[in-house]
Amino acid sequence: MDGVGYEVFTRKMGIDRAPVIVAAGGAWESSYQPPRVSGNRIVWAMKEDAGYRVYTRKMGVDSAAIQVTEDPSFDPQPRVSADRIVWLAGSQTDPRLFTRKMGADAVAAIVDVDSKNQQFPAVSGDRIVWSGVPDVGTWQVFTAVPSHGTER
Repeated sequence: MDGVGYEVFTRKMGIDRAPVIVAAGGAWESSYQPPRVSGNRIVWAMKEDAGYRVYTRKMGVDSAAIQVTEDPSFDPQPRVSADRIVWLAGSQTDPRLFTRKMGADAVAAIVDVDSKNQQFPAVSGDRIVWSGVPDVGTWQVFTAVPSHGTER
């Protein structure tokens, strides 16, 4: 680090393996949030404009960082499992959960439109879980596999 910006590093453990810079730049004042990793996929958020943008990079294939989100999000901590990424976006008073499976036909999509105030997402494989308030008004835990719909 040069003392001015903030950088994200990764390192494959072993003999004579030097750290690799995953992302560089940005001022220290919370421009970057803690990165998350799953296998060779790394995901992080960087503060830009009025919110955070989510980025990812798959290590081991000489790939560059890819911007996952189009619009600024308020969620500074996206989650990742293999090539599935989830994050919160929309307003802070009524956040919405989005997901993107990185690949040829990757599309960001809202996971569920029935629950309000979606919070605390987690992901394992393609299984996504989160808390939210459906129309009945009590907090519930939801789970979904994007191609299979939502369960409570």
